[in-house]
Amino acid sequence: MVFPARGCRTCVQRRIKCDSLQPICSKCQKSNRECVWNPNDFAGFHFKSENAFAQGKARRPRGSQANKPISLGVTKQSPQVAITVPVAEHALQYWASSYLSRAEDLIEAAHEWQAHVIPYWTTAKPGSCLHLAVSTLSQATFSRAQNIPHALAKADKSYLQCLARTQQAVCGQANETMDALLLTTIMMGYFENIRYSVDASKTAVRQDDAVGSRFTNVFCHYEGAVGLMKVRRERADKSNLTLDRVVRRQIVRASILRGQTVPDWLQHGEQFGETGPALQIDSFMVRTAAFRSRTLAFFSKDTSALPTSVPDLEHLAHTGKELENDLVDWMHSVPEEWEAGRSATLDNTPEEFGDLMTYHEASNSYASHGHASIWLRQRALRLIINSIFIKFVAMRMQSSTDHEHLIWKRNRMRANLESISAEMCRDVPFFFNAGKQDVNGESVIPPKLAGLLAWPLAVAVSTENVPEPQRQWLQQRLRTVAKSLGDSVLGAVADRGEFKF
Repeated sequence: MVFPARGCRTCVQRRIKCDSLQPICSKCQKSNRECVWNPNDFAGFHFKSENAFAQGKARRPRGSQANKPISLGVTKQSPQVAITVPVAEHALQYWASSYLSRAEDLIEAAHEWQAHVIPYWTTAKPGSCLHLAVSTLSQATFSRAQNIPHALAKADKSYLQCLARTQQAVCGQANETMDALLLTTIMMGYFENIRYSVDASKTAVRQDDAVGSRFTNVFCHYEGAVGLMKVRRERADKSNLTLDRVVRRQIVRASILRGQTVPDWLQHGEQFGETGPALQIDSFMVRTAAFRSRTLAFFSKDTSALPTSVPDLEHLAHTGKELENDLVDWMHSVPEEWEAGRSATLDNTPEEFGDLMTYHEASNSYASHGHASIWLRQRALRLIINSIFIKFVAMRMQSSTDHEHLIWKRNRMRANLESISAEMCRDVPFFFNAGKQDVNGESVIPPKLAGLLAWPLAVAVSTENVPEPQRQWLQQRLRTVAKSLGDSVLGAVADRGEFKF
């Protein structure tokens, strides 16, 4: 067998060497040509059998025959590509190469469930929960990316089978490991995000819940993941600490979005192996979830009799101030390799960034995308806290005569929000491929990196009092992230600012 040169169709027809960068290779970018790719070309190992003719197949074209146009099976009546290899195999290869990461790709503090799928899937039996979950999610993402409706139909079928198998396992009627069930639960949550569609008629008349969203119950299949981890704890089963750690991270982030306190037995990150600066951020996230839960409860009360509410308000404000101070101190105490640096001046190189232009002269750079993702979480927490502070000040002004001091406080919090959101605008370009755009001229981001931006951007666009220019810029980035992940829920969050912070 031989490994053929992989490149775009444009470079092949021009008979020049292609560097295979997707979606636009360097040669096409420099020559301002349309970079056309065979939709059947996916990342991974490709080979052709030199002895195919011995099996009764036609010889591989030689000489002038090799330069004939390649038929992709596309007609004006049928825009879809003719695929001879089973869709499930194409989908799995596409999903694994585009969405799944390896443990060594990111620092441990930024690991998510995607880094654990391959090791478990390789040992999963056909028909098992995890096998069905992988089939479901891979075909769903493949269908969205390649516009292949029948792949989505297959995903729906696998999803129903997966739900039935999972229910059997929970009831003790199927032999599944707890690790496999945890991964399956998380993956099914992501599938439902992909399949979610906004019902405009219901959206127009819906009543928001306390946190402002109809999505809080579907993020990460929160209840299912918490329940499974609790069962394992109660049974004193041997746990996989690395898997429990990444699932717990999902639960903590979902708790903040849901406006709920993290369960007591999940609050201590060091028990799950969190260390260093990441452990500190983890602690801040747990505290922010509790702080937000308490403030939501406070704001939901009848505060018409403000004098009786002032002590509670002052206590909450003190709690929030301590948390804000600790987050600021974290910025100045991280090791040198965690510190942010300034990259190229954007105003001097606008052609490299296109619609990624920020409102500042430079963007931030980091030692890795993992480090940058932790910084974005820190900034998202500070947005939440400062936004709540402004609400505190507005309430306090109803009963206080010292309006001048309170107005000064409010202006300082608004300045904090502007500064924090500006830093987020500097952080985000680090995740995008500078100069990479799709056929519509929009900036692109690999799904593996898009997932790291989803939570902090969802928080940022939903936070009150974030300056409108930064909000709009971050909304556009979240739309790009949602498109990369094929996540309909994130797309709706970007369009509507579903959560209230």
